[in-house]
Amino acid sequence: MKVQLFISLTAFLLIFNVGIVKAKVTNKNIYIQPNKVWSADYDCTDSRSGKYESVSSRLISVKPDNNSSDNMHKVQVQVTNSYDHVIGKTSPKLVEQSKNSTKIVIQEGYKDVKRVGFEFRGCSKKAAYAIVDYNGR
Repeated sequence: MKVQLFISLTAFLLIFNVGIVKAKVTNKNIYIQPNKVWSADYDCTDSRSGKYESVSSRLISVKPDNNSSDNMHKVQVQVTNSYDHVIGKTSPKLVEQSKNSTKIVIQEGYKDVKRVGFEFRGCSKKAAYAIVDYNGR
């Protein structure tokens, strides 16, 4: 009986801890639409603990989607809630190959949101592919 209780309790704690672990999304490949249109890639979401006033994102690389010369070095990011409402105080430009993530402060009244979306757009009229990191914290 004690062994069975121990195994059940251990299994419960393992399952519970796996659900709590927050891992940022790394090396996510995304498509940047032409003409500076915000992406609506609902795959770019992350959960939040609600403990932090900010989220973060970083641009690893960006390349044009055709064989044109590669003069793209920035994309812009905005943070949304489940209803596609912008909840970040800013929509910063991310610079390619930055070593550090850019912090985006969440607006008052939205800090307890449990899922956030990261939408990206280019800084030129060209379409592109980018690799990004983001963390809902």
